[in-house]
Amino acid sequence: MVWTGPGADEHRIEYLSIADSARHVVARNAEGPLDIVGGRLIYAGRQDTVLSVPWNGPQPGAQSAEPVALPFLAQMDNEGAAAFAVSDNGTIVRLMGHTNRRLARVVWVDRTGRIDPLGVPERDYVSATISPDGTRAAIHNRGGTEEIWIYDFRSKSFTPLTTPGGSSQAPVWTTDSRYIVYRGTRQGFRNIFRKAADGTGAEERLTTKGGVIQTPTSATPDGKWIVFLESGAAGAGDLLKVALEGAHEIQPLVETPAQEIAGQASPDGRWVAVESTASGRAEIWVQPLGPDGRAKGALVPISRDGGNAPRWSRDGREIFFMTPDAIMGVAATGNSFSQPRAIVSGRFRVSANANSNYDVAKDGRFLHVLPIEVTRPQTRIEVVLNGVSK
Repeated sequence: MVWTGPGADEHRIEYLSIADSARHVVARNAEGPLDIVGGRLIYAGRQDTVLSVPWNGPQPGAQSAEPVALPFLAQMDNEGAAAFAVSDNGTIVRLMGHTNRRLARVVWVDRTGRIDPLGVPERDYVSATISPDGTRAAIHNRGGTEEIWIYDFRSKSFTPLTTPGGSSQAPVWTTDSRYIVYRGTRQGFRNIFRKAADGTGAEERLTTKGGVIQTPTSATPDGKWIVFLESGAAGAGDLLKVALEGAHEIQPLVETPAQEIAGQASPDGRWVAVESTASGRAEIWVQPLGPDGRAKGALVPISRDGGNAPRWSRDGREIFFMTPDAIMGVAATGNSFSQPRAIVSGRFRVSANANSNYDVAKDGRFLHVLPIEVTRPQTRIEVVLNGVSK
């Protein structure tokens, strides 16, 4: 398997000759796992499909053959890892997949539970975030590449934010609503970039470190910094911040023995809310920010029975977070925080990029991603006899 980014068009299978190190593309838009049974190469495709092409040992002809879809689907919930395996006699085990299982709507949700579609086409949406001035939303969706689109609430236009060179994910608005900051995958590396939200000008690279995954999560209220998660390297998993201007200085923000993700600076700049495993499971905490802008002092628990994806209300008087079945809320008054309570029940899309994938408007409504079909927990492994004929 060869990946140049997270999108399906950025995944392919290659054949590497040990004799001369020559590389040949065998299949594009391909995911693992890879199995070779009875002269057929078996691999995963889009929309939970399982595909088959001829395989002829040292002289594979698969790159010129049309893939054939096998008559069953296998669930894929993570990049490049469909839930199936094939034995040498062609028997397949799998978790059942479903066509269009990833399709979703972007919706408004009010505190009574009323849901109103935003009016954009159904796609494989990941996240939605509202500009600070309330005029637009940046929406991340998965396709051949991961893309960011801009929805204008006034004109109801929905246009792509064109970024060159590969997938762009996890959009965050700058405080002045002028720029989108995002994780861009360029030549296999995942760093932080920004581009004008109106699409003009070139993208600007804010970080350059290799061997890690850097994901923006929020902007500081003074407009000077972007909070981001750096993960993937030994000892990584802390929250940092990068300066938007100058030489793009990087400073630590939250450093604990646990992993912190989805860092959200409060509107008054006094706190940072994080999802952390400090207690042994994912919970929401807040930590005060010192005069130097770094988190100092004890973590204050916000959730009680697990939680992820924190968000502050626009006035900073509430903290929201997600559980599997609800949007929860906690009142914030000075240094005091109430017990969490359910605001809205529902099974919304879970964050896929270690950030908070929904937002809260000034009027208190939530902009969220709602799957078309609610995926039920898998309760069995299915066996398909003679799933692949020799």
